[in-house]
Amino acid sequence: MLIEARCNVDHQDKDGWTPLFIAANKGHAAVSEQLIVARCNIDIAAHNGETPLTTAAKNGKACVANQLIEARCNVNLQDEHGRSAIFIAAEKGHAAVTELLIAARCNVDLQDKDGRTSLHFAVIEGRQE
Repeated sequence: MLIEARCNVDHQDKDGWTPLFIAANKGHAAVSEQLIVARCNIDIAAHNGETPLTTAAKNGKACVANQLIEARCNVNLQDEHGRSAIFIAAEKGHAAVTELLIAARCNVDLQDKDGRTSLHFAVIEGRQE
């Protein structure tokens, strides 16, 4: 109803989060789909550089991550530490999200500000996938 009333779907709160971040965080796939259809900015960054995709990756919300990938989000955007969604999914052990990102041809050799790759983060956490 609010989206139909043409509210600002890209309004950012004090942390830079938009409604899409909240949907990605909670795994509300139906809501994220409505926001995407309403042409929200799928690559918008919060103040710390986090994106809706990295939020979905952090919380293992594969359905929302897939929606964002299908909407052609940039899978290689990096946060303030130089970490992209593949870093976070690998570190957290979210295999389904990791697989989606690899299938979307993310750069698995992307380096963060300390020169580490997503493999470094997976190994640090003892992840085998």
